[in-house]
Amino acid sequence: GGSTKAERDAQIQQIIERQEAVEKNPDWNPICIYPEGTQSNGTALLPFKKGAFVSMKAVTPMVINYSWSGFSPTWDSMTFLGQAPLMYSFPGTYGCNVKILLDFLPNKYLLEKHRDKGKDDWEIFAWAVRDIMARTGQFGKNEQPLTDKFMYK
Repeated sequence: GGSTKAERDAQIQQIIERQEAVEKNPDWNPICIYPEGTQSNGTALLPFKKGAFVSMKAVTPMVINYSWSGFSPTWDSMTFLGQAPLMYSFPGTYGCNVKILLDFLPNKYLLEKHRDKGKDDWEIFAWAVRDIMARTGQFGKNEQPLTDKFMYK
């Protein structure tokens, strides 16, 4: 993400414009957004950022479950280039299961019923998508802010 509020706002506006373009023209490829703003350790979902949700447009949640024996393929504490040699030098098997869920569009009922999940509509929408993804992927939910995660460098 951007480092200043103006950069973040410009990035969010680009996401909204792309979502609108995809809705209007099926020839446009949808964008893939990792709503946590980072990768996780594969066991829990962090709170979602607003980029994919602030427009209140439909999203297609995808859940990725990795399986491994040997060395974990998640990049929590080092870069891909630092971890790749380790991963490929350890014997083991690695797999990936991708589940594509149905399109999710927020509605009045969702926003009213779960008003306690956020102060803005996008927060409720993000909470609902995260909840479905956590249940589908059998993930926990970690409420720790991303900034706390980076403190473990």
